[in-house]
Amino acid sequence: MQRLEVSADVGPDGVELTRGGDLMSGNLEAVRKLAKEVLGSVEASEEWLNTEAMGLEFRKPIELASTNTGAEAVKTLLQRMKFGVYA
Repeated sequence: MQRLEVSADVGPDGVELTRGGDLMSGNLEAVRKLAKEVLGSVEASEEWLNTEAMGLEFRKPIELASTNTGAEAVKTLLQRMKFGVYA
């Protein structure tokens, strides 16, 4: 099983990730949109976003979506769920 490395503070290049309003809201909007598409409803997506996810090392997707790296990890997991790829 592949281990997912996600940092809430720095990217893979060691540069601090921005948590600015525009970037954060853009990441969160994209994650929410994809979650709704994959899970079928706003209610189901909001519940999933606020629940610890095994595929994100038991972190809540909503918390990871505040950084570029975290948002990409959440979107990758959602895409895997959409296509049934869990390994």
